Amino acid sequence: MAQRRALRLMASFFLKLVHGAQTTIDCATAVPLQSGQFHEACAVSRASEEATDELVAKRLWDKAEDWVAAQTPATAWAQGGELVLSFAIIALQAINCKYDTSMPFTLGKLETQAFAYIQMRGKPTINSAEVARGLRITAVQTRDLLSRLARRNLIARVRRGLYLVPPRVPPGGRWSPSEFMALETLVVDRNGRYQVCGPTAFHRYGWDDQVPNRLYAYNNRLSGERRIGSATLSLIKVGDDRLGGVESFSTPDGATAVYSSRARSLVDAVYEWSRFGSLPRAYGWIRDELGPGRVDARDIVNAAARFGNTSTRRRIGKLLEREGVNSAILMQLLGELPATSALIPWCPTRPKRGTVDRRWGVVFNG
Repeated sequence: MAQRRALRLMASFFLKLVHGAQTTIDCATAVPLQSGQFHEACAVSRASEEATDELVAKRLWDKAEDWVAAQTPATAWAQGGELVLSFAIIALQAINCKYDTSMPFTLGKLETQAFAYIQMRGKPTINSAEVARGLRITAVQTRDLLSRLARRNLIARVRRGLYLVPPRVPPGGRWSPSEFMALETLVVDRNGRYQVCGPTAFHRYGWDDQVPNRLYAYNNRLSGERRIGSATLSLIKVGDDRLGGVESFSTPDGATAVYSSRARSLVDAVYEWSRFGSLPRAYGWIRDELGPGRVDARDIVNAAARFGNTSTRRRIGKLLEREGVNSAILMQLLGELPATSALIPWCPTRPKRGTVDRRWGVVFNG
């Protein structure tokens, strides 16, 4: 009884963990601070004489080196990993307290531990096995924990056991990865390749004003619709020989966005006209790109020869000829065409009636 009273009396002289961490959190989140300052109670203060004693500092450094040298990786994690995780949990609670993330619900103990572990790792994805090991919980507990977080839109499920996670607790309690992060994670997880195409590319290059409600992508692993967080992906599975002709850039969240190039996208607009509903609009896009010289006719010819089929080569060849492209450039497409007397319509959605071009095997019907 006396011991409990003594503990209660001692506790009255100490701050709660969350409040005690405020100075550290304040230093970590404030504007750049002057090196060498000592902070106390969220303000610059004067350090004690022992804290500025160089001899004491050297003794502490030497002793720390001895401690580290005596540790194996396993014992280091056993003795230090839990301490780091505990501090991360306190820091997470302190940040929430300081900035009021306005969660529509309160994170439970296990959810808080999970987010502390996620932030401590600093990686965009996490799998069930890692969480189970890091938090020392069972497979069933791990599955239930990650499912709860995904249902609350705090993390995003990529597939069973693999999740995309935010770099910090999402303000307002909801988070979703970008379409590019979701796509890259999904395809790379299967050792595949992809490139953004179709309406998404058409909009990016300024040919179509309509903003797609999903991201279209060729890839060599998956087909169909996928939803990851709030990102909707329309996946078109193609052979390896249909992938290529791309350009890449980095997104703000660290993903790599791989797009079909301008020339490749123009060819796809003719090749995939039935999927994307892009003819006859694509003919106007090609004319507009050739006019100011944004795309070279040679690049379009090369893309059509490599990624197009016979009908695509005929239509593009006929269009480039009408636009006055040098015949020597068009010979590459003519050489790819098989000998046939069959004719194809210039606009496949219209009746096949009109002027016949025997060279390209096209009925010019509007």
